[in-house]
Amino acid sequence: MLEQVRKRLRDLVKFIDKKQRKLIYTDFEDKLGSIVVGDFSAPPSAVNIVQYKKKVMAFLKEHENHIALQKLKRNIPITDTDITDLELILFQSGELGTREEFEKVYGKQEQLGLFIRKMIGLDRQAAKRAFRDYLERQTLTANQIRFIDLIVDYLTQNGVMEAGLLYEPPFTDYSTTGLDGVFDNRGATGIVEILNMIRRSAVA
Repeated sequence: MLEQVRKRLRDLVKFIDKKQRKLIYTDFEDKLGSIVVGDFSAPPSAVNIVQYKKKVMAFLKEHENHIALQKLKRNIPITDTDITDLELILFQSGELGTREEFEKVYGKQEQLGLFIRKMIGLDRQAAKRAFRDYLERQTLTANQIRFIDLIVDYLTQNGVMEAGLLYEPPFTDYSTTGLDGVFDNRGATGIVEILNMIRRSAVA
């Protein structure tokens, strides 16, 4: 509403009689209080956040052959030892700064493995292998196969997937009811179980 008023007034301002405008002068004396020394931590700027995120992604790419990262990428269950190793390369290598700096940008991550999996995605072949047994146990229609291929595409990009997304676009392009419209109850349950298994493999 205020923006509409501003635009309407803008066209009327030119009609104001310039001779009627009054100049206003101010003369304030600055008053300084006593100096107080304190700690101040400025929040990271948007530019710094973007640059830091790029730095983290480049770091993960550079260390992609690390065993813990390979496990996450290839859907191999990780252990507490793997998480410890991840923390070492992330926070003690000196390349990404401290854990506190990391958490200022990404927040506190209770499941570091799961968080990193979301960043680096899942190997496409690993995603396909996760569905291999499921595909071999039954005969699927062309629509069902394309539906699963779409899931594989998502996992390759994002690492894990919430089952609720199967009831949203683009999955509803195959049926308005999403997963339940493409598969029967047993088939839908099987797919959700696979997604849960993929998620668990990234949690120590």
